Amino acid sequence: MRTASILLATVLFGALAGCSNADRIAFATPMPEARITSATALVGDHGVAGIEGVEFTSLRKDFTVAITQDRIAVRDDCVTTGWNYHFDGPTLVTQAIPGPTCRRALTPEEQGLVTAFTGATKVSRTAVNGLLFEGTGGTVTLFRT
Repeated sequence: MRTASILLATVLFGALAGCSNADRIAFATPMPEARITSATALVGDHGVAGIEGVEFTSLRKDFTVAITQDRIAVRDDCVTTGWNYHFDGPTLVTQAIPGPTCRRALTPEEQGLVTAFTGATKVSRTAVNGLLFEGTGGTVTLFRT
């Protein structure tokens, strides 16, 4: 019985070792670059999937973000703001464009959007084809609408 157990363990280990050697090649293959360095990949209307790690289901309202070849615009019932943007090599560069706002303080979510887009230096694709803006002001995740 002991010999059969050792033999079975040896066979299983050999099979797994052979399988893992083949899998190592697949796992070692680099993933395609997720970083975006072209305005063409950003253009469209997007919903906000998350701000600073807070998922859209926890946000108090839905936000719409429209991106053209050179501008990012947040459309909200009270805050309309935007940014001119371009790429300097792989780096995203944004410049805020003041817009009209209500006579009230920004909500934490509105402030999070403003801060994140103002400080954005990188944009990349998420695993589900969304957009992740990152930089000195935090993060914003978008999905195509």
